[in-house]
This record gives sequence, C-alpha cells and structure tokens, in this order.
Amino acid sequence: MKRLLMLLIFLGTCIWAVSAIEAGFTLGTFSGGSNFNLAPDGTFVKTGFIAGISPRIEVESSIIGEITPNLYQTILLKSSFSYALLSPIYYLGDKDPLYLNMWISLGMIHSLPFSDSYGPFITFTPLTSGGSQFLRKERVASLSLYYDVPSRKVGFFFELFTLDFFFS
Repeated sequence: MKRLLMLLIFLGTCIWAVSAIEAGFTLGTFSGGSNFNLAPDGTFVKTGFIAGISPRIEVESSIIGEITPNLYQTILLKSSFSYALLSPIYYLGDKDPLYLNMWISLGMIHSLPFSDSYGPFITFTPLTSGGSQFLRKERVASLSLYYDVPSRKVGFFFELFTLDFFFS
C-alpha cells in the first residue's frame, strides 16, 4: 500500500514536471455500480492533472470524490497512461492533428483509506474532440474494466464526460 501511495505521489510530481510539454487540469464525472466494491451508488466528480508526455501518450492523475448522497464519504485516487489511437495529440512541426480521436488507457485506482478496494483498470474512450492546441478537450462515454485485487472481482466504471483544460 505504501508503494502505491509513493507511486501516486511520484506520478503527480512527474505530471507537474513535464507541464512545459502539454499540461492542464481535468474535470469530469465518475460512476460505479451497485455491486461495485470501489464506489457505491451515488454521484461522483473527478478532478486532477493531465499532461502529454509524447505526441501520442498522456498521463493523468486525479482524485474522485462522492457528491451525493454523502459528501466526500468515498474518495478515490486514479492514475493512468493513455494512448491516442487515431492520430497524435500534437505534432512537433506545423502539421495540425485530427480534431477527433479515440483513446485506450491503463492505470490504477485506489479508494481511501488505503485498506479498501484497489486495482488495475483498462479504459476505452470512443469519442474525444479537441486537444491541447485548442486549449480544451472533451472525452465522452469512457468505459473501464476494473479488477478489484482484495475481493478478486471484476467490475466496470463509467465516465459520461470529462473536460480537459490545457495551459497555454
């Protein structure tokens, strides 16, 4: 557990350090299921940092908090590496990237306190519009497959929309 915390702190530090490349903050929704150990029924909001570390790879580190029915009773930490499937998110030359894209992500999610659910996940985002060159990106209908290590169960979580705002 201590290693995971150190990894999350390291990843957050790396995101801040590479902010000169393509960096910003993210805001979105999060939803688990009623039989899901990670997050109970309710409304969740996600916020964090995002950084493009190569023309096709982004790193995201975020915190997810329960809004309803019990404000911040459940808190999750999420970190991931995402790969742009259709085109690079930016070019180093004068060429413009595609406005629409698709993403595949791998990462870890962990509930607080650290004795509860945690595990790896894979996410597919079928529709993304915008990008860092437009200073905003919208991700729609991200579906994630999650493996809960302590209970040895597989579950899903869903992010209806996520907005990424990039620094100029």
